[in-house]
Amino acid sequence: MILDLNATTWQPDIFKGLNVKDLDLEKIEVDDASFRPGRVHFQGLEESLETLEIKKSFKNGHRPLINLRLDHLSHLKVAIFEHNHIPEVGNDCSGGKSSTRNRQIYDATPASKLRTLDLAYNKLRNLPSDLFSDMPSLADVNLDFNLIHVLKEDTFSSLMGQVQSLSLAGNPLECDEKMRWICKTRTQTVIGKCILSETSNGRTVQQFCENLNQIY
Repeated sequence: MILDLNATTWQPDIFKGLNVKDLDLEKIEVDDASFRPGRVHFQGLEESLETLEIKKSFKNGHRPLINLRLDHLSHLKVAIFEHNHIPEVGNDCSGGKSSTRNRQIYDATPASKLRTLDLAYNKLRNLPSDLFSDMPSLADVNLDFNLIHVLKEDTFSSLMGQVQSLSLAGNPLECDEKMRWICKTRTQTVIGKCILSETSNGRTVQQFCENLNQIY
């Protein structure tokens, strides 16, 4: 575990020659310069890193998760970004244009081996529509305790056919007409309760769908 460092002070070749499978970073003060566009992050760990954890590390607690390049980490299976107060997920690798701001973390190369993506305890309201694309092995997604209230079909539909667990506990989910699409999927994999709903307040997503089926 690496604690209490400023990522901007790291030399680009800090991991050169190391065979690191699990990297746990906590309170490392990630800021604008740490993940600047064009920088190759965790260089030297391309063939070894399997688990990456970055926790309590975004300076001032409001940095969007942009510019972070992970597509070169070909063996990465677990990516954890808990407790960072992240309000936005995206990739600005094209130079900061607004049209690319919401592109996925793994921009160029599919994250073919990634099984777990953990973004719990942040401030996410929306996710890019292509966030889960090109992740054929993704089985466990943790979005607990964010600010998500709508599960958009264009974002989550591709995920529902493969995921074993989609955890949304602590999110103010709004279960209404916009959520009907999810009732046609494997709702038993979804963990979360309807909060912003007049008719389904306090019900789980699965209970919402069961009630919807009775009505229709």
